[in-house]
Amino acid sequence: MDLAPRILEGDHVRLEPLAPEHLDALCAVGLDPELWRLSVSRIATRDDMRAYLQTALDEAGQGSALPFATVERSSGKVVGSTRFANADRANRRVEIGWTWIGRPWQRTPLNTEAKYLMLRHAFETLGLIRVEFKTDVLNERSRRALLRIGAKEEGILRAHMITAGGRLRDSIYFSIVAPEWPGVRAWLEERLARGPAAVPGAQLAGGGLAGSPKKPIGSPGEPPPAGGPPVRRGARALPGGFELDDDPARLDVAEIHRYLSQESYWAAGRPRVTVERLIREASRVVGLYLAGRQVGFARAVSDDQSFAYLADVYVLPQFRGRGLGVELVREAVENSPFADRRWLLHTADAHGLYRKVGFGPPGERLMERAPTNVASGASVARESEPPVSGSAR
Repeated sequence: MDLAPRILEGDHVRLEPLAPEHLDALCAVGLDPELWRLSVSRIATRDDMRAYLQTALDEAGQGSALPFATVERSSGKVVGSTRFANADRANRRVEIGWTWIGRPWQRTPLNTEAKYLMLRHAFETLGLIRVEFKTDVLNERSRRALLRIGAKEEGILRAHMITAGGRLRDSIYFSIVAPEWPGVRAWLEERLARGPAAVPGAQLAGGGLAGSPKKPIGSPGEPPPAGGPPVRRGARALPGGFELDDDPARLDVAEIHRYLSQESYWAAGRPRVTVERLIREASRVVGLYLAGRQVGFARAVSDDQSFAYLADVYVLPQFRGRGLGVELVREAVENSPFADRRWLLHTADAHGLYRKVGFGPPGERLMERAPTNVASGASVARESEPPVSGSAR
């Protein structure tokens, strides 16, 4: 593993080996307290930034790190920093972290392309087996962003670090390993080609992202669905104390199974194991909650290329008539990473609801194949095919 200084350059960003000459430019964009709120470091003054820079350079001199200044190519302006660190040559692994970017450049392709360039360098030039990331367990947005680039959540190290403010931090680790890199590379290249709307969110110091601390997300070791890594937005408050959340770890699977199997007309008698599998394999799930209680649900499946399918949408009867179904569907569809795909659904009684979110009759190009009797090959009567969405008015 050769961590000798080198430039990594893409269409939007150039990563330059960090040098003392970058101090002024780093101070110009990096003394924003919000950037360091969930970081182990606290960078509030020029002296703080100088010490931060010198620590990075010292680690580089020891051969354990390769720090970069993050430069916006279009302007030539230094907008942040990132680094390879904790290099383990014997085991051919390295960490990517200590990443922060000024707020005007967050939600742009710069950070995603920087990650892409570093991962490509790690796997294709350095020949590494593993690249790891860590972030504060409270930093939900950072965790979502790491899932979005294809990293796998591994687990939590409790009482792992002491922050500058004295808080005892739990750290959560993610990784990408060499056999996963071709798929992750294709995933990132496709998103970068699609432009800023498809790019994961902006990173902050210590591998974190801007955003308030919330609850843990996801389940360690769960594979992403076939359409690519799941993309999560977090909780959103609604009037009346209701809340939408796309965190699958928060779902009350027992309650969802109870409603679908006992009260819905389209999934009557569905086994719990099937409900669990459909949730696990979904591209996106959204729960509706009141005082922590599950009162609604929706799931979506997408190939992330041409279509998305909305299914199992419901709001409990006692909470209908308040516009919650529209908000639930809007969150599942319009706020999803595949909002611009062709969306499909079946419904028997909620056409008016879905029209409010842009659904309509299928075009002439859309065809349907009805379920068949496997033994005879005959088509099953349409009346016997249960729709898969409804009851969310």
